[in-house]
Amino acid sequence: LFRSKVHSPAEYFKFENEIWRPMAEEWVKEGSQTGWQFSTLAAPSGTDVKYTATSADIYPTLEAAFKQRSLQDMFKKAHPDKDYQQTVGGMGKLRDLAQRDLLFIEERVARK
Repeated sequence: LFRSKVHSPAEYFKFENEIWRPMAEEWVKEGSQTGWQFSTLAAPSGTDVKYTATSADIYPTLEAAFKQRSLQDMFKKAHPDKDYQQTVGGMGKLRDLAQRDLLFIEERVARK
C-alpha cells in the first residue's frame, strides 16, 4: 500500500490512470499480480493530513510481493511510444511517498 501526499492532483491522477494502470493491467494478465487499486482520501482533510491518495499492488502470494521485476521492461511493454526517464522522472513534482505498507491478508470473505 503506497500512501502519497499529492502536490498536483489532476496531474497525479492522470499519471496513475494513464501510465501506471496499463502497467498494472499487464502484470495482472501475466499473473504476477492479482489486482491494483488507486484511491483518493475523502476524509479527514486539512493541512495535517499525511497522505491524500493511496495505491495498492495486490499479489497472489507473499513470495510474489518480493519477487524482483523490472519496472523499465514493463513500462516499455505498456508504453512503447514513451520515454521511461522522461515520464517517471517527474514523480517528485506530482507527489511525495508518505508511507509504504505491506499488508498480508489473513482472512477474507468475498462474493464468488
